[in-house]
Amino acid sequence: DPYGIDLGKLVATELTQLRAQAALAIQVQVEQNRFTDEVAKIKAADVDAIYYAGYEVECPYLRADLRDAGLDKLTFMASDGCFLAATIDNSDSAAEGMYVTGFAPSPKTAVDQAWVQAYQAVEYRNPDTYSVNGYAAMQVLAEGIKKAGALNAAQIADAIRKLDLTTPLGRVQFTDTGDLRSPQIYIFQVKGGEFAQVAP
Repeated sequence: DPYGIDLGKLVATELTQLRAQAALAIQVQVEQNRFTDEVAKIKAADVDAIYYAGYEVECPYLRADLRDAGLDKLTFMASDGCFLAATIDNSDSAAEGMYVTGFAPSPKTAVDQAWVQAYQAVEYRNPDTYSVNGYAAMQVLAEGIKKAGALNAAQIADAIRKLDLTTPLGRVQFTDTGDLRSPQIYIFQVKGGEFAQVAP
């Protein structure tokens, strides 16, 4: 998966700039569910921490194999591809203590009960991982259309670049190239079988 490879390389580069070293990089297979060889390599490398740039399809099984090999005390952080309930549910309780990064805050910290009730009235379920992001994206689009006064894509894009909008994600503004100003990364830890936001 190109996303995982690129993200893994980026993390290794950042570690080098922080005067740390990525001891090894291992590519796993899509839908892999046993990690005997990979765990042996990790154990032999005597690493301090593991960063997994992949998805919830493989992550819980890797975490369980690490636990079974006695490596569950290593700091383990995964990318947002693992920020799904399946990571916890399929790990045979090995997910406890692991960290996950994401570009969405926990709905528990970003919105109030009235927002949750309004969400449930439309979706008939509790807000999940990226529900707040989806809501904020729709706010941005709606406000862009309103400011543009038209349904022309170029005019809407131009209007969005000029927005200064308050959303459940906080203040949202964009650069001239359309990138989000001051993007935020959130860190969660699995505690009591749930993702608990620990930063910011």
